[in-house]
Amino acid sequence: MAGNPVDLAADAVHDPARAAPAPVEGPLVLAVDDHPSNRELLRRQLEALGLATRTAASGQEALALWRDAAFALIISDCNMPEMGGQALSRAIRAIEAREDRPRTPIIALTGDSLPDALTQCQAAGMDDTLTKPTALADLREALSKWLPIAAGPGRRHGAPLDLTELGAENAADRAEILGDFREQARSDRAALDTALAEQDGEACVRIAHRMKGASLMVGASELADACSATENAARRDGATGASATKAALDRALTRLEARVAEETDATAKREAARP
Repeated sequence: MAGNPVDLAADAVHDPARAAPAPVEGPLVLAVDDHPSNRELLRRQLEALGLATRTAASGQEALALWRDAAFALIISDCNMPEMGGQALSRAIRAIEAREDRPRTPIIALTGDSLPDALTQCQAAGMDDTLTKPTALADLREALSKWLPIAAGPGRRHGAPLDLTELGAENAADRAEILGDFREQARSDRAALDTALAEQDGEACVRIAHRMKGASLMVGASELADACSATENAARRDGATGASATKAALDRALTRLEARVAEETDATAKREAARP
């Protein structure tokens, strides 16, 4: 796509709801992720830490919002279409230098913990890196370097679906997040079927990576492992390799859907039992 990434801010679409004053008092943070479930989860986690939050679904939208508001910090996914987190960071650093603006801390959110990926984030002007899944304890620790964050509980490990990863204070919120995630997972799974049918290995890698990141964000470790296997197979052997992992991914998705249904039903029964 041609053009200077700094100038893409002019083309970004403003969402009035995002531009409105945030309901939570505290430092204002901009959360950027193209995946709807990830973005909503990150917003809830930040607000659970007492931070006012606005969200953007793309690097271009984030750049436009940043130019119009005083954000204390930005946390951005690295792997987004057209303008990823690293490109967003480079654009912001260029504007800061040209217009003599104060530096905004930028935290990278990535599913890749390899040294090369971390080095690339630093080279793009990003100040810190968080690897998915991002538990509240990890998010709190990273943000506390720049913002006043209250102390809180640590992280749980090992649960196939760890509900503490959701950052939701009540069962209704958890059910809503999981329901959104389930619908997005179904959509991504259908897109993967299309990529397999078209023998599009690159699309298989991209979709499996997207599903893996979303799964990790909600604590669905089994599905995340299956998506990781599909992603690695597609990188190695294209669509043929990804196809060989399809059965395992489908089994993990079926088990997760059953677990989400259990949580949703339990929430509905609790609500119905209230006087």
